[in-house]
Amino acid sequence: LVGWYNLGKTLQAFKKELLLSTLFLGFVAFLWQVFYTHWLYLGTFTATLVARLLDLSFGSAVLDLSNPEFPIVGRQPFIAIIYPECSGIQSLLLFSALFFLAWATDFSAIDRRKALAAYALGMLGMFLVTVARIYLIIAAGILFSVDFAVQFVHSAISLLLFILYFAFYWRLAFRRIQVRGKAP
Repeated sequence: LVGWYNLGKTLQAFKKELLLSTLFLGFVAFLWQVFYTHWLYLGTFTATLVARLLDLSFGSAVLDLSNPEFPIVGRQPFIAIIYPECSGIQSLLLFSALFFLAWATDFSAIDRRKALAAYALGMLGMFLVTVARIYLIIAAGILFSVDFAVQFVHSAISLLLFILYFAFYWRLAFRRIQVRGKAP
């Protein structure tokens, strides 16, 4: 059962799948590098939008972009530092990976141009979900307590919003990017 001969047969039988998996992992690693290299731009833009929303909702929002390492946003009593993990790059990376994995699964049934347009719109939506997530965390800290916002809202809302968004998005987008007459 185990041995070089069987390993060789297995590799030969699945060489297409192994190649595609390796290319996919390379693509995800490339995206990871791009997103982490440029996270501060995304974090700064996110913090700016969150500050505007906080100012509209509560007034007197704080936005500090003077630190070259991370933006700071909030309103008393809850001022937050936006670190790379908070900026939304992980959500964008996971969204990208899931999108392209789903696309690869139904490749022949999907219109490539429509899929790329849907991907761009999906990334924009994922960014807006990130802005909403950070806004909700800070709003919970302002309205209820900082501990509640950090320990409960921060922990629970990220994954919940991502799952809800991607499920809704894919259900809506998949119908529009399918090639007519081809079922997955």
